[in-house]
Amino acid sequence: MKRSKEEIIEYQKKYYQEHKEQIKQRNAQRVEQIKEYHRQYWAEHSEQVNRKRREAYSIDGKDKMRQYYLKNKDEILQKDHEYYANNKNKIKVREKKWRDNNKKRISDLHRRWVKEHSERAKELFDKWREDNPIRYKELKAKYRHERRRSLDFIPLNIYFQGSHGHHLNKELVLFIPEELHRSVAHSLKTGRGMEEINTLAVQWYMRNYVLNSYHSEIRYG
Repeated sequence: MKRSKEEIIEYQKKYYQEHKEQIKQRNAQRVEQIKEYHRQYWAEHSEQVNRKRREAYSIDGKDKMRQYYLKNKDEILQKDHEYYANNKNKIKVREKKWRDNNKKRISDLHRRWVKEHSERAKELFDKWREDNPIRYKELKAKYRHERRRSLDFIPLNIYFQGSHGHHLNKELVLFIPEELHRSVAHSLKTGRGMEEINTLAVQWYMRNYVLNSYHSEIRYG
């Protein structure tokens, strides 16, 4: 005998009441199975998924977002200002947490931007230094103090007017012309630019000290 719609609904309600805990457990297990599937799929295909997302975004998304922004620029800016004003502390906490968790990424992005926009980066730095002379001196003094504390000082030549002490490594220092020292942005801490500046410094030292000394020995020896 075929049941009516009302009978079916009543049966379902009764079944649910009698098996409520079992149903909840079964549903929870299914949710965990789905989550585990997604985790496993993401672990195996994350690179492929991200690549497709980037491709789709670069081809279609950027253009759509640009058009939308230009069309609604004033409204978007107004909403941004209102949101920031109402959530200033929350935003600061979130941004600080993100910076703390992404220091290497931030450093890499900053380094790449400076490399691609060297002239603009120099303009911005010069302007900041002019607007913040006291803060600049404080940071410069702090950097020099930390650097001297962490590095030994074994000079390979003597100081001369207009020279900078360049650390070839954590121990050896070579005094070279200031202009040469500033010609390559470098950092002993990260290794950035060290190979290039060390090559130039040693070449300068060879030309001005070693070869001159050698010729003097030949001439007067």
